[in-house]
Amino acid sequence: MPTLLQSLYRLYSQEKDYPALVADLWDLTSLPAEADQALETLTQSLLDPERLAAKVASLPPEAQEALRALVKAGGRLPWAAFSRRYGEIRSMGPARREREQPHRHPISVSEHLFYHALLFRAFFDTSGGPQEFVYLPQDLLPLLRSLFPEEPPAVSTLGRPARLVERRYVFPLSDALLDELTTLLAALRLGRDLSQERWQYPLSVMQALLETAGLIQGKEVQGEAVRSFLDRSRTEALIFLQEAWLRSRTFNELRLLPHLLFEGEWENPAWETRQRVLGFLATLPPGEWWHLPSFIQAIKEHFPDFQRPAGEYDSWFIRRRSDGRYLRGFISWDEVEGVLLRFFVLELLPMLGIVERAAPSADEEIVAFRIHPSWQLQPGEEGYRFHLEHPLPFPAEDAKVVVTSQGGLRLSPQVPRKVRYLLARMAEWEGRVREEYRYRLTVASLRRAQAQGLKAEHLIAILRQHGAGEIPPNLLKALERWGRQGTEISLEEHILLRLENEQLAETLRRSAAARFLGEPLGPKTFLVPRASARKLLEVLLTLGWLVEDKRREEKSPEE
Repeated sequence: MPTLLQSLYRLYSQEKDYPALVADLWDLTSLPAEADQALETLTQSLLDPERLAAKVASLPPEAQEALRALVKAGGRLPWAAFSRRYGEIRSMGPARREREQPHRHPISVSEHLFYHALLFRAFFDTSGGPQEFVYLPQDLLPLLRSLFPEEPPAVSTLGRPARLVERRYVFPLSDALLDELTTLLAALRLGRDLSQERWQYPLSVMQALLETAGLIQGKEVQGEAVRSFLDRSRTEALIFLQEAWLRSRTFNELRLLPHLLFEGEWENPAWETRQRVLGFLATLPPGEWWHLPSFIQAIKEHFPDFQRPAGEYDSWFIRRRSDGRYLRGFISWDEVEGVLLRFFVLELLPMLGIVERAAPSADEEIVAFRIHPSWQLQPGEEGYRFHLEHPLPFPAEDAKVVVTSQGGLRLSPQVPRKVRYLLARMAEWEGRVREEYRYRLTVASLRRAQAQGLKAEHLIAILRQHGAGEIPPNLLKALERWGRQGTEISLEEHILLRLENEQLAETLRRSAAARFLGEPLGPKTFLVPRASARKLLEVLLTLGWLVEDKRREEKSPEE
């Protein structure tokens, strides 16, 4: 950072009367007439330790607080954030300054310190480009640091503990994410329409976690990585996902907020923001229930720029999805930063099996949370990490598959995930009924599995090992027969075409309608494939016949 003399020179080149205003406030009445000598004399006087200590002691408490904040920050803070808290510095020419005397009648703490030459503004290069800062000159900073010794941090200033009435109803710690990801991986492997599923967690967040963990690329399932993931115990699998998320530089929590739209090419520091939020959580007493609204409000008051280090609230183009309104300025903090903090505490960390939540009752808003006592949040060389101190309260994966004589498969969440993933590739997904995953064995699912190298004998072996009892004899016989012979009986859907006489049938056989008639069932009857029905009607009308359509089922618009 510049020295005090360099800073005074720069201001003097822009505002010739500035040194005289500073001298007036410091009671320096005999500055040399020559500019260079005047600035050097002013610098020596301001850097005199005794004079500086007396001046700082005479400042209003809020001005001393602003200097203390600058000293604590290493002598430099983003101007946007500093001015939001301590006010602006008016821009005015010599005539207006002479008339209004801002050095004697400042409108803000910032202006008060500026005319005392105790802070300056300048642009400095950052990783995001040039940015305006308020700073303390490098030779002034150590003197001020001696006047504001570092105070030991309070144990916790971020909110307050949750009262008993606010946490009467506890939502227990959950590992359901593992079951949802198993369902999602199977759906991606089979190319199912994900939008038709009902997901417990936001689909975009789960897909981002899978990609961060290297389990998918785009929508392509990574077979070896998935097999290794499904072989892990539930606790090991959760830790694997946590570690992948904590390390990730691409997982972007802000961009996953569903109620926001993002425009432009600006970037937000996702990993750094994640670490700051974890740092806030690390200040809370371990295992204690905490009040979420007060926690967020305390961050807003003391660390509002946790994800915008420059304090710039106008350069990120964010719109509210519901009405398209741009969320600009600090006034939108609650709708961006506030919602992001709620996402961390109420969605992401509970998903990962780390945070418990609570509410006054089951039907009321969640207002309390805690990091489960099994986890300890600790800083490390590569950022914060969660260390497992005690076993997690989750059941083992030791349940069996219920197999019905009609080919139905019923699986509880305690069936090993790798078993469910394999069965999902061999059976048709029927959905969930309460806590049960349901599948059905069909020729189509067996044929699909066979194309992936999974044979009927593989399925039989899985059901014998992991089934709840013997495989129903009729189903076992059908699977073994299909494995040897393939499909022996097929059921197809056709439409019956009846004609009045054999002569008409012969006429149609020689017409353009012949290729749509299908298989004959007699001299006057044909079995028309459903896919050909619409075209047959069109051709018959072209040839001069109207057809009475006696089908009872609801017809599609094309038919």
